[in-house]
Amino acid sequence: PDVEWLYEVPEYGGGVGTGYHYFMVTPNEGYEPRKAEIVVKNEAGGLADTVYVAQKAQEKPENYLRVQNKHFNVAWTGEIIRFDIETNVDYTVVMPQVEWMYEETSLNDGAGHHYILVTPNESYETRSAEIIIVNEAEGVADTAYVTQTAQERPEPVLSIARDQCIVSAEGESLEVGVYTNID
Repeated sequence: PDVEWLYEVPEYGGGVGTGYHYFMVTPNEGYEPRKAEIVVKNEAGGLADTVYVAQKAQEKPENYLRVQNKHFNVAWTGEIIRFDIETNVDYTVVMPQVEWMYEETSLNDGAGHHYILVTPNESYETRSAEIIIVNEAEGVADTAYVTQTAQERPEPVLSIARDQCIVSAEGESLEVGVYTNID
């Protein structure tokens, strides 16, 4: 299945005939149970069978607050990202003090969905920031992490407008045009 929490561990695996395949199920840190299907097929013979995997959820504490999707990798061109809050308390979103990212409050729907505009990264350096979601009175908090890739550096260019100059015997002043994107 196309899920991050369940994957095959091939170094223990079976092979042709009756064999065993081993799968790793990562801990469910959420408060909702989750399900997936593993389909075993023989394409040539048209045979198939399915294993159904169901994983329980953690029990919710009295006061909880959790960012469901915590890690964002944003292209240098920028985008609007959405993170969701699962909670039973009021909370505050604390944005980092950066100029390249801000909350799009007009898109927030009041159901725990928050939208952040990440502007294009005009530099050649990767940048990152943390968004903190907190209820100080209840002592609960969580963090979302945003990393934005750097703009790709252009290939260095150095070009002379004219590569030959014929100068008289008396000497003279020359003008040579240089086009470059480097020092």
